[in-house]
Amino acid sequence: MIIKAADADRTMDLDIKELQDGFEYEKICYLLNYKAGVTQQEKGFYTFYVKDKNANVIAARMFDPKDYVNTGFTAMLMKSKAVKIKFMAQIWNGSWSLIVNDIEAWSGEFNYEDYVGKAEYSADALEAVYSNLFSQALNPEYYSEFFPDLCDGRIGGFISVLEKSFTQLYSFKIKSLNVKDLHQIFFIVMDAYFNFLKLKKQYGIVPSQKIFEIVNSIHFQYSDSAYLNEITDTVLSLTGLAQPQHIYSHLICGVVNQTKELLTLIYKNQTMPNGSTAVLAKSVPNHNDKITLLKY
Repeated sequence: MIIKAADADRTMDLDIKELQDGFEYEKICYLLNYKAGVTQQEKGFYTFYVKDKNANVIAARMFDPKDYVNTGFTAMLMKSKAVKIKFMAQIWNGSWSLIVNDIEAWSGEFNYEDYVGKAEYSADALEAVYSNLFSQALNPEYYSEFFPDLCDGRIGGFISVLEKSFTQLYSFKIKSLNVKDLHQIFFIVMDAYFNFLKLKKQYGIVPSQKIFEIVNSIHFQYSDSAYLNEITDTVLSLTGLAQPQHIYSHLICGVVNQTKELLTLIYKNQTMPNGSTAVLAKSVPNHNDKITLLKY
């Protein structure tokens, strides 16, 4: 979808490949998400996660805004929309960081498809396996939805994670495992995880009650399944309410979390200037280890 305006200037598109450290710019970009914070001096700030024209995510911070509350309300209205920002570019922790002076809605020409981006995947084999197990096609929303937590918010991020996770899971052909049951549990759990991500995208924080409602709907839909305990264990683990216990839960959560982590590193590496180093926190719940990423 392209919004056209006669006075639009395409040179205003944010492109991190064109930035220079210490220079000031005025650019248009896509506001993926935002969060509020307070400095050690007890002054408020906002971190805006914006995307450039190649779907790269960059942190843009506004320190000590004149109207802290109103800025947050404005950001909420601009989320998932085109914005214009005035900023100074700098490299911090191995990546571009934008120090924002001003942010406002943009109504000129803007190519949403380029900015949101599309995740890479090859789902033909996945569709065949799913059809064989459930006699139907995968949910088409898997291909069209996008979530900030997956593939830097690219369209199809979920199907990309699903395909790459299943590829790993499929390799565990061990005699002691009932792989058909394992695969069925995987798809049931991932559909629940998809519904969880939709709630998280909409509300930010998903109450535990909502997660248990998702679990209850599984119990109702698959009441004859012999693996409801394993499914519940895995759903609660993936959504961060518990730690995995059953072997199926360990396998599924392990491959999904690893896939998410590796895709995050791939897209992070894409945004880093050559010769930089980044230290990142692991995204796995309750895991405090750091990841060092070098780009030569």
